[in-house]
Amino acid sequence: MKRFFIDAVFPRFCVSCGYEGALLCAVCERDWVPRGPFLDLRHRALSSFAYADSTARQLICAWKYAFDQSAWKALQKSLRIHLPGLGSFLGTIHVDAIVPIPLHRRRLCERGFDQAELIARFIGGHFSLPVIETLQRARSTGKQAEKTTRERRRAMRDSPFRAASSTLPCNVLLVDDVWTTGSTARAAARTLRQAGVQNIWTYTLARGT
Repeated sequence: MKRFFIDAVFPRFCVSCGYEGALLCAVCERDWVPRGPFLDLRHRALSSFAYADSTARQLICAWKYAFDQSAWKALQKSLRIHLPGLGSFLGTIHVDAIVPIPLHRRRLCERGFDQAELIARFIGGHFSLPVIETLQRARSTGKQAEKTTRERRRAMRDSPFRAASSTLPCNVLLVDDVWTTGSTARAAARTLRQAGVQNIWTYTLARGT
């Protein structure tokens, strides 16, 4: 009954076809064939979706900015297709633990959840890998989505992160939602290397460039 009234007051429309009832209707969910996964050996980064894929992009935006958890559920369904390949790759690079790239506490209070932590726990739970929330944002860098490439890089020139633990495993998978310029991931990786982590790869839901 509660769900009925919520849907009546705040109806959802399919991000692909506009049909009312869900963010991704059954037909579009069946027909959606996202491009990916993507592996970038130069930056040691991998992603499941292309941010240019309008379905993936709109689901991510609905999750992050409209706080709609049904978008995350729809993304998880598609992610499960990639999990066998991701598991094989994580075994190849011998990942010991997963570290989410955190939001600043102010942004966390606004949003009510940290999307990188939820992604990390989804992957960690599936592959029985520990999730270590060692990174903290020492300062706010503002909304990265509203910055130019130059502004993103300038904001991350001096890493806004610090590592809360001095004892970390050797091989770590950094996790975030979207890779755009890579500035955030590189800043987080620098902090982890200073804390003693030797090998770092980055996983994001989507890749923008």
